[in-house]
This record gives sequence, structure tokens and C-alpha cells, in this order.
Amino acid sequence: MIRELVNGDTAAGFTAISWDGRDADGDRPANGVYLYKVIASADGAETEAIGKAVLVR
Repeated sequence: MIRELVNGDTAAGFTAISWDGRDADGDRPANGVYLYKVIASADGAETEAIGKAVLVR
């Protein structure tokens, strides 16, 4: 894992999460394709989405 962006409650509805391209130590990872996973839960139900992000500087 490069970095965990959010871990906790957020407001109901649409939530945008952005990544500044740095890892948990504040360093810049190498250019490349990174996988991300978003897990959301509400009212006892959980949903998960996995995708790819391209990091190029």
C-alpha cells in the first residue's frame, strides 16, 4: 500500500477524494500504474470498487 487517504466517517452523499501523488512518508513514488480500492458502507451494507490510476510527472 502506498497510502491510505481516508479512514473514517464522511458526510452522506457524494464524496470526492484526491491524492497528491505522495506516499505515506511524503515521498513521490515512481511513475507507473497504481491500483486503488474504495470501500464504502452504509446501513450495514458494504460496496467496493477497484480501479487503476496512472501517475506521470
